[in-house]
Amino acid sequence: MTTENNKQVEYHFNVIEMIQILWKWRKKIIIVVLIAAAISAVATGPWLITPLYKSNMIFYPTVNNSFSASFLKDNVGDKSDPLVFGTEVQVEEMLQILNSDLTRGAVMKHFDLLNHYHIDKDDEYAYVKLGRMYDRKVSFKRTEFTSIECTVLDEDPLFAAKMVDGISDIMDSVKTQIQRQIAKQALLIVEEAYLAKRAEIKFYNDSLNRLGDLGVFNVSEQAKMLTEIQLKNGTNTQLQQQLLAKYGRSFETMARTVFLELEKESDLRKFYDQARIDASANVQHKFIVSKSGPSQFKAYPIRSLMMMLTCLATLAFTCLAILVYEKIYLPNKKPAIATAA
Repeated sequence: MTTENNKQVEYHFNVIEMIQILWKWRKKIIIVVLIAAAISAVATGPWLITPLYKSNMIFYPTVNNSFSASFLKDNVGDKSDPLVFGTEVQVEEMLQILNSDLTRGAVMKHFDLLNHYHIDKDDEYAYVKLGRMYDRKVSFKRTEFTSIECTVLDEDPLFAAKMVDGISDIMDSVKTQIQRQIAKQALLIVEEAYLAKRAEIKFYNDSLNRLGDLGVFNVSEQAKMLTEIQLKNGTNTQLQQQLLAKYGRSFETMARTVFLELEKESDLRKFYDQARIDASANVQHKFIVSKSGPSQFKAYPIRSLMMMLTCLATLAFTCLAILVYEKIYLPNKKPAIATAA
C-alpha cells in the first residue's frame, strides 16, 4: 500500500456548505420531524399519560409560638405579636413540620391515599409505594419572599384543591399537638406550684384567724390601746398584754409572710393562666396570601411543549446524522473504493 493510499482524509466544515447539504435533504428532514411530532402527540395523549391538575397555596407562618404570651404580656411592644409574619426561622420550622412523618401520616390517613392512588393494601411494599407517590404529587418549597408554597398534583382538580386545604389544616393541628405536649407538662408543673402556694397561704390565714379569735389581730395598735386604757381607767389589761407578748411576734411574722406570699401567688396565677391557655388554645399558625382553587387546565403533561422539544431534538439529531454521513462517511468510503479498484 503506497503512502498516497495511507493519506488521511481532511474534513472541512463550511456553514454555507452545511446549509446546502441540509437543503438537499430537506424533504427527508421534514418527513422525519413530522413522524417524530406524530409519535410525540400519540405518546403524550391521555390514553397513555394520565393528565394531572395542580392546586397550590402560598402562606406565611406566624412568629408567635405561645398564644398566651401575646395577650397576657406586660410589655405591649413585645415582638411576639401573633399578627407579625414569620421570619426565616419560622419558615424552616414550618417546612420541617410539613415534611415530618406526623403530617405525612395524617394526610395519607385523612384522604385515604392508598385507595385514591390505587395501591393494594395487601402489598408488602404498599406504604413504600405510597410514600414515593406522595413525594411525586405533593411538594413544599420556600419562595423568594420568605413564604411557603404548598403544591398538589392530582388527576382530579377538585381533589387537588381539597387536599391543599386539608394539608394546611393538618399542619396547624400537628403544630398545635406538638406545642400542647410541652404546654400540658408546663401546666402540671405550674399548677402544682400554684396549688401548693395557695395551700401555704391558707395555712397562714387560718393561723392568723385563730390568733384573732384569741384577741390578737393588730399588735402595735392593740398594745398602744391597752396601755392607754390602763392609764386612764385603771382597768387591769394584764391578761390581754400577756397574750400580745406571747403571740404578737408570731402574728406579725405570719402577717408579713402572707403579704409576701400573696405577691408570689399573683405571679404563679399569671403563669398558671398562661399555661392553661397554651394547653387548650387552638389557633392558626399561618397567614394564607394566595390559594389557586380547582384548576381548569392540566399541569402535566404539557403536550405542546413536549412535542416542540421532541421535534427540536429530532431535527438536531437528524441534521447531525446527515452532516456526518455527507462529510465523514462518504469521504472515507470513496478512498476505500478507489484503493480496492
